[in-house]
Amino acid sequence: ESAQEDRDLFRRKVESLTERLKEARDSEAKLEDNYRAELKSQKKLADLYKEQCEENTAKTEELSSAVTKLQEMLKDAGVKYGQLEEKTEKLKADYKVELEKGNEANSALRKELENANRLIETVKNKGL
Repeated sequence: ESAQEDRDLFRRKVESLTERLKEARDSEAKLEDNYRAELKSQKKLADLYKEQCEENTAKTEELSSAVTKLQEMLKDAGVKYGQLEEKTEKLKADYKVELEKGNEANSALRKELENANRLIETVKNKGL
């Protein structure tokens, strides 16, 4: 009877250990599945970050290119404005010179007209 009890005790222990082993294997399988799912999620997240980084890099390059073009356009506009300003100043100076010449010619013509009118008056007065 003692042997029977020992055998039953060992059988229960073996069944208990077998059940615990099965539970441990199930738990390990679940943990492994969770680990694989987590790994897959982390990979997707890393891929998304990488894709976003590439998009941001492309946008940054595009904006840098646009800024460079705008700077070149601003520089060209500044040069053209300077040229236009110089041309305008030259035209103003030329106009001023021409205006002075015109005024001098006008003054000379007025004097000549006054002299001519005086001569006419003198001729009229002398009765010629």
